[in-house]
Amino acid sequence: MAKKEFSVLNLLDLELEGHNSLHLRCLSGRRGLVRTIQVPDLNRPGLALSGFFDSFAHERVQVFGLGEVSYLRKLEKEKKDVDLRTFFSQEIPCCVFTHDLEPTEQFAKISEEVGCPLLQTSLKSTDFSSRILRVFSNIFAPSQTLHGVLVEVYGVGIILLGDSGVGKSETALELIERGHRLVADDTVEIRCVNGNTILGQGANKIISHHMEIRGL
Repeated sequence: MAKKEFSVLNLLDLELEGHNSLHLRCLSGRRGLVRTIQVPDLNRPGLALSGFFDSFAHERVQVFGLGEVSYLRKLEKEKKDVDLRTFFSQEIPCCVFTHDLEPTEQFAKISEEVGCPLLQTSLKSTDFSSRILRVFSNIFAPSQTLHGVLVEVYGVGIILLGDSGVGKSETALELIERGHRLVADDTVEIRCVNGNTILGQGANKIISHHMEIRGL
């Protein structure tokens, strides 16, 4: 099973609705939108902003809430410049300011200089964190594509496997005629979410919700 990685631009382009929406927009550092997110986790960079970078999780999305922004505004300009440039030198995928908070002018300027995407959301830090972690759980889930038919029988997912021509689709059709449900035919994508939940869906969107029966 292969893990996925995706860019910050992909994160902005995700079509999420309702309680899943991240409400993200880019404020600066647009040329860095091609940076990839490779670790499905978040970091609150409190200590890093003060110049302490031991065990700094730079590979994670950096989340700035009320505490971090208040600290940034109180820093002396000279110290802030040194600490921020060290912060941005850590190969960070992107920074997200929650609560519709505005970054300081110096923060936005340096992010633009180094090409680190600076994003903003209207969500509270806790709401944003829970939503984006759900997104990460889904996108980074190990996946595998199998040749078979996925059906739901009495609420339980069952995948029918076998060589071509053995009657997988015909067997699935018999189950459908008895009131059970077709999930996917021909190619099935299986994902392991949260380490203990297996989800299946059609891998070929062109034939989604359709079935191919030999001889018809």
